[in-house]
Amino acid sequence: MNKLIITKNFYYYFNLLKNLNWFIILILLFLVCLGSLILYSAGGGSFTPLVKAHLIKFIFCSIIFLIIYLTDTEFIYKNSYAFYLL
Repeated sequence: MNKLIITKNFYYYFNLLKNLNWFIILILLFLVCLGSLILYSAGGGSFTPLVKAHLIKFIFCSIIFLIIYLTDTEFIYKNSYAFYLL
């Protein structure tokens, strides 16, 4: 029984990821790379002050996006008041 539930959940999440608009995500990744190159150039060839912060913010926001995207909407509806109070 548990194997059936795990398999069902796997296919659910797999379909969610498959249905993402990958063209927009590729454009976003291109813009992140371009912005990193520009910040690297503006920083005088140094990675640490500007580019590192830029990439950390991008990775953090990407993780938050995936968490929100993969969260079931019923869970959000049921706990919306608690989320609002936070």
